[in-house]
Amino acid sequence: PEWTRVTANGHDAVLINVYQQPGGNTVRIDKEIKAALNRFKAHIPASMKLSKFYDQSELIVSSIASVRDAILIGIGLSFIVLMLFLRNFKMSLIVAIAVPSVISATILMLYVFHLSFNIMTLGGLAAAVGLIIDDAIVMVENITRWLKEKTMSHHRAVIAATREMMHPLAGSSATTIIVFAPLAFLNGITGGFFKALSVTMASALFISFLIALIAIPLISGKVLTVRYSERYWHFTHGQRQRCFAVHYGYLQQRLC
Repeated sequence: PEWTRVTANGHDAVLINVYQQPGGNTVRIDKEIKAALNRFKAHIPASMKLSKFYDQSELIVSSIASVRDAILIGIGLSFIVLMLFLRNFKMSLIVAIAVPSVISATILMLYVFHLSFNIMTLGGLAAAVGLIIDDAIVMVENITRWLKEKTMSHHRAVIAATREMMHPLAGSSATTIIVFAPLAFLNGITGGFFKALSVTMASALFISFLIALIAIPLISGKVLTVRYSERYWHFTHGQRQRCFAVHYGYLQQRLC
């Protein structure tokens, strides 16, 4: 009895499925299959056509491109926003450096937990970019404020600013980690999917907290000076308010 019949473009066809073993690399398997088929084409009749029905590696490659774009766009937009509102190149540069540092460390953590690049891990990296940028911006801005407002040495002002933001950053990171942590303990197919997302997000947030608490104050203490903080606060308290008032009035006239 003919239980299954495969057709393609109105003609009979043969469907060959290639399954990935646990721990296999989908993208590498796809490249090896394409190389083997290219060698095999020389031995088949001209009337026979080889075509691809479904390629799972395309989704993974597009996900990698999405994560790359999310990182680049996030760094670029955050740099532009900081330059527009804070008018400080050094502050913007510190934040721009923090994001790829956290992503690189998170990828290393995925290797430690024996996780590969897949849809869930890549999605977790893309979703964590915004939270990573937020930690860096908050810490840099607070250090700059202390350098301007507090009558103490440069070194003590950086330490005081870091101590002030340590508990708020720890609380904000912990609340998000607590939400994703239980997903790592799910069983079955659901657990297989969400464990990768949970570990990726939790690792990225934890590493982001450490970099914001340790690396950014060290870099800011060497790079930022009182002169730059005075320039920043002069703009925020004076010119920024007038700029907002002018643009708000313009938008109100256009909308009304």
